[in-house]
Amino acid sequence: KYETSNGEYFSNSEMDDSDLPVVNVSFHQAQAWCHEHGLRLPSVSEWATALENAVSVSNVLELGINRSLPGGVFERGRTDSGMYDMAGNVREFALADELWTAPETHAFALGSSFATYKQDGYVANLSVNKSDRASDMGFRYMTEASTFIENHVAPKWNTLNATQRRQAVHAIAKWSKPWRRALADDIDQQAVPSSLMKALQE
Repeated sequence: KYETSNGEYFSNSEMDDSDLPVVNVSFHQAQAWCHEHGLRLPSVSEWATALENAVSVSNVLELGINRSLPGGVFERGRTDSGMYDMAGNVREFALADELWTAPETHAFALGSSFATYKQDGYVANLSVNKSDRASDMGFRYMTEASTFIENHVAPKWNTLNATQRRQAVHAIAKWSKPWRRALADDIDQQAVPSSLMKALQE
């Protein structure tokens, strides 16, 4: 739900500015990092779907901050789907898709940034060379929910203490019931602890 941070990208939470979005990476570097971690960049259409109902509170040039901020600073800028900084902070790489095409050498950088004036969502798209880098251009990653739960959540589930597990179940309960049940149907039940599966199905 946040732009990829320096701490994530460089696997170093102790580095200076670890909570700021990673920038000055190319599309190729962003895509390679995602692939290495079993993730991927969103397509333009997926990014636009996540942007739906975003409010206008964001880090753009009009505010005069002139630098990126840690993900989630603008709580009032959170979208209905729980995504932060979709309308500002740094522009984000996205893949071309059926609706938004680009030459093989190019990708899209979507949204506004601290260095651009506020624009309307993904209409503020910029076709960039895949080797381009900029101080206000980063990325966010995604993956299929069922794959993420099977590969990342399930293996850690039984190591959570009682409080952590209650918090996780409470967070899952906030997802829409139809979406949770559809997700449960898509998951390999043999790969997921029964208590986690129960949280998804209830």
